[in-house]
Amino acid sequence: MTLRAGIIGAGLMGRWHADAIARLGGAVVFVVDTLHDNAQKLAQQYEARAYSDLNQALDENRLDVVHICTPLTSHEKLARTAIEHGIHIIVEKPFMPNADTTKNIIDLARRQNVYAIPVHQFVHQDGMHQLQNNRDALGKIQTVHLKFYSAGATNSSNPDEIVYDILPHPLSILLALFQQLPQVWSVYHPQAGEWYSTTTVNTMRWTIDISMSARPTRAEMFIGGTAGSVNLNFYHGYATWQDGSVSRRQKILQPFQHNFSELFTAGGNLTKRAFQRETAYPGLRKFIHDCYSAIDGQKALIMNADDTLWIARVRDLLMAVDS
Repeated sequence: MTLRAGIIGAGLMGRWHADAIARLGGAVVFVVDTLHDNAQKLAQQYEARAYSDLNQALDENRLDVVHICTPLTSHEKLARTAIEHGIHIIVEKPFMPNADTTKNIIDLARRQNVYAIPVHQFVHQDGMHQLQNNRDALGKIQTVHLKFYSAGATNSSNPDEIVYDILPHPLSILLALFQQLPQVWSVYHPQAGEWYSTTTVNTMRWTIDISMSARPTRAEMFIGGTAGSVNLNFYHGYATWQDGSVSRRQKILQPFQHNFSELFTAGGNLTKRAFQRETAYPGLRKFIHDCYSAIDGQKALIMNADDTLWIARVRDLLMAVDS
């Protein structure tokens, strides 16, 4: 991968995006941050240039793609600036504040013949690939339950903002697995930072739990089918499977088999990630690789612009139901 990239936002996610770009063989050309010292510090690690202004950075450098890793309120302006310069954009979630803005940015990108891609790295994890390749082993799926328990609102005056920032994660996972997102949901919002929703798709029950106070922190999904079940751990990127056979012996052995499978799978996954130096955000590097392959014309995106807009519209719908 020899694409030339710019990083906008020198915080935590900007650092991880820069790390992934470098490990994939891309070139970090510049780093932009309103705090120039932060931009300079990250840029020095990659022999890149530091800027406080995106327009200046784009005018002075030849570039293929920019990674927008800044707070949500800045996404639209930064995206427009990059797209109007004819540059592809990769944007941390949520992609845009709402579906209308999402559509406007997508339409602008289409006119400029560039990609506008939201970051959905969970879809690119090993566990998700295993699930998609072995889904028939579950039989007929009956229930899907996603849990996201976060400490991200610990110092926030508005925990619900964090909830709505997280919401694109489960929606992108469900869309990748089932190629649809229903328009009718039941939402329960007992207090700020606690948000639960359910819907029925054919005979399946989908549940999304997002909590700012439940502990320990989690990012996981359980799928139960008539022939077995699977648990996905999105913090670590792996899946553990359980056979659906029923017997007295199976009931006795089930907790031991499950715990051994968890220990074996988690240990192997951690060893692999340590070897690859992917100590956090599993799937992000694979996601960026696939984005760059699409930009380079080698493959299609897993999620296209229509999917991006679909996720934004359902997110808006859920926020409206909640209010």
